[in-house]
Amino acid sequence: MASFPFLTDNGAPPKPAEPERARRELDMWRQKADARSAGEPELATFMTEFAADDEGRLLLEAIFGNSPFLSQALHHDPALLRSAVNLGVEHTFNELLETLLAEQLWRRSRTEVMSGLRLAKRGAALAIALADIAGTWPLEKVCLSLSRFAEVSISIALNFLLTQAAKNGQMVLANPDDPESGCGIAILGMGKLGAGELN
Repeated sequence: MASFPFLTDNGAPPKPAEPERARRELDMWRQKADARSAGEPELATFMTEFAADDEGRLLLEAIFGNSPFLSQALHHDPALLRSAVNLGVEHTFNELLETLLAEQLWRRSRTEVMSGLRLAKRGAALAIALADIAGTWPLEKVCLSLSRFAEVSISIALNFLLTQAAKNGQMVLANPDDPESGCGIAILGMGKLGAGELN
């Protein structure tokens, strides 16, 4: 049986508010693991072993029994959980941000930008929640990470809007490869965002 040091010494996760829902979702998790066994055997093995581990099951139940949004995210991307467990949540979250920035999503269509940001939001929310629920990050780190993702998302959205405005002849960009640089637009993140305290 695999061991998961990610889960140890951080206290027990919260109990599910809806135990029956948690049970159903956990059954679905096991079924999806079986379904992945042919095409993604390593991920399927991880999913099965994680659900069989006492601490792993408690974490899954905490998510499945308390948050439909996080449950959906976890079912959609179990590889993110595997990354968080094997490589650390810090690595997983930073990699998500780095990938999002490297993709230069703002160069794409409005539909692709909206879809890409929604998917990234789901992944970031799951990574941050895993760190919070497992007790890996203190509250300050959780809030700072939420704020960091929000800042990256705002940057991508602004770059997209500036690029579209330039294409429509509404403005001339000082640096088309870095639209927000020198654009003269300031976006104020008042209160929680400005203080890095989004929750």
